[in-house]
Amino acid sequence: MYVYIYIHIYTHTHNTHVSSVPQVAAMAEAKGLSAAQLSLAWLCQKAKRLNVVCVPIPGTTKAAHALSNLAAADAPELSDAEMAQLEELGASCAGERGDEAYCEHGIEGVAARSV
Repeated sequence: MYVYIYIHIYTHTHNTHVSSVPQVAAMAEAKGLSAAQLSLAWLCQKAKRLNVVCVPIPGTTKAAHALSNLAAADAPELSDAEMAQLEELGASCAGERGDEAYCEHGIEGVAARSV
């Protein structure tokens, strides 16, 4: 079941997601950041603009990646145009989370049935 779900979701939106990678990488490089740092910087800046507290907790198994993630707190401010571009890229990558089988048997379906 897991393999079916993964393949369905992955192939369903794969091309759209892959096409955004070079754009995000180029934006990050221009700011002297990694793509992960740029994403975290966007998240923190978006939260600040919405006047909400944000404490991102990115998962990692490597100390170097954790330190890199922490460095995103010192990232340069993103311009309105950069924020809009990242939001547009994110919106283009959004897609259905899964088909009916995923919703029924995935974690969301299990959680809904236990309530």
